[in-house]
Amino acid sequence: AVSFARVIVIAGFLKPELLKLLAPPLIAAIAVAVGWAFISVYGRKADDREEQTVEFKNPFGFWSVIGFAVLLAAIVMLGRVLGENLGATGAIVGALALGLADVDAVTVSMSRLVPDTLSLNAAGLAILAAVVSNNVSKTMIGAAAGRGAFAIQIAAMTALCFAAGGVAYWLATLMTPA
Repeated sequence: AVSFARVIVIAGFLKPELLKLLAPPLIAAIAVAVGWAFISVYGRKADDREEQTVEFKNPFGFWSVIGFAVLLAAIVMLGRVLGENLGATGAIVGALALGLADVDAVTVSMSRLVPDTLSLNAAGLAILAAVVSNNVSKTMIGAAAGRGAFAIQIAAMTALCFAAGGVAYWLATLMTPA
């Protein structure tokens, strides 16, 4: 929910016109995520909660930082190559790839490309593509760390967020002239 809200705030400051397309699906996803969290915390009995320990490694360890930097550099290079060679389609595909690691940078980049390089619709789609891929990667990390019932719950919540966001996006595009 926080990630979705950050995208709304960033786009709202940089290119408020994008909110016509971004706000409806992201607000729908926020509502689902917050509702799911509320039900998860307050909707179960204390004896229904299963305790599971997860061992974390230091994310600032030398090799962790180097590995993430290499991954991020590869994603940025791929995104740039796709964007330069394929235009709006490349921007969307590049945003999808970049979103695996970070959605905020994509939101800033795409917001600045409107209207000179990208149309409002193309930039909005690229940002939403980054949001989707970012949440897929977060879901995979959460599922791998939590396993079992938690993995199923986090995948279900993500699917519901995407479904609610998809319906809201569809409705927003029907109401927004091209």
